[in-house]
Amino acid sequence: MDKSRSSLVSLVILSLCVALVTATSGCSTPTASPTQPPAAEATTASEDVEEAPAAAEPADTPAESEPVTLVVAVPNQYGETFDVFNTSTTMDPHLMVYETLVTVDYDYEYRPGLAESWDLSEDGLTWTFHLREGVKFHDGSDFTADVVEWWLEGMQQGVNSYMFESMTGAEVIDEHTIALSFPAPFPNLLYNLATSFSGIMSREAYEKYGDEYGTRYAIGTGPFMLEEWVPNDHILLVKNPDYNWAPEWMGHTGPANVDRILYRIIPEDATRSIELQAASTSRWAGCLPGSWFSTRIIRTTSTSRDPRPPSSSSVCRSSSLCSAISAPARPLGTRSIEI
Repeated sequence: MDKSRSSLVSLVILSLCVALVTATSGCSTPTASPTQPPAAEATTASEDVEEAPAAAEPADTPAESEPVTLVVAVPNQYGETFDVFNTSTTMDPHLMVYETLVTVDYDYEYRPGLAESWDLSEDGLTWTFHLREGVKFHDGSDFTADVVEWWLEGMQQGVNSYMFESMTGAEVIDEHTIALSFPAPFPNLLYNLATSFSGIMSREAYEKYGDEYGTRYAIGTGPFMLEEWVPNDHILLVKNPDYNWAPEWMGHTGPANVDRILYRIIPEDATRSIELQAASTSRWAGCLPGSWFSTRIIRTTSTSRDPRPPSSSSVCRSSSLCSAISAPARPLGTRSIEI
């Protein structure tokens, strides 16, 4: 009995052990880990972005254009010197090299020139001129009241002394102010100061060059400078690159748009006509108002303009720095301007 019971207990324990082992094996069966792919190599940003193209080479600087030259045929020189103290005749080049204290506009009204403004005393005996500042002569010297005083004294002693002979005094008030005194009212003063005979010269140059001044040298404040003068043959002017003080009413205060002016002296009418038709010259002096010619060359661009002359009301009587006539433009070479 005890032996049977012992065998039964042993069988039950054995069965429990088998069941326990089986359960444990089912729960803990290992699962194979998936194979990991090899790590990818790192990629830098520089390899992802395409290399930027190299900067384009700067374009070659275009070659400078040839200077614009106006060639003018004239029958004679008109004068023998640029010395305004000693000449009784003036010519177009005087109006390009020199400037005056007073100018005349299209309506024949007196307007500022090298003098920005002026005042007349109540008794009409004293004219006070306020000069434009920052103006320089072609030689680099300054335009001041002292220069104007010197110039007026020279005019009183020169061949055109009648223009200022009634003036009794010139008082320099400051560097850019001068007062002119007269024993009686002198209403003709503004007219005299606006004529081509009243171009103001450089005192330093006049005293430096002596007898050569007026023929070999001519130094003013104008938009053009004397480059060469071969008597009875030609006069060559070149533009003043520093010029920027033309009166505001003229519309353009900076350097001229024409680089050079060549005056060719050709006495024969027929020859001048042939030269003009052949485009060897740009203008035949005398065929159009001289002041219109002055107007055209100073303010024209590198184009030719309407060949019709302006009406009399638009012609600037005494100023060489008038504004260009507004008209449709055509291309222009450096050789000539069709007028």
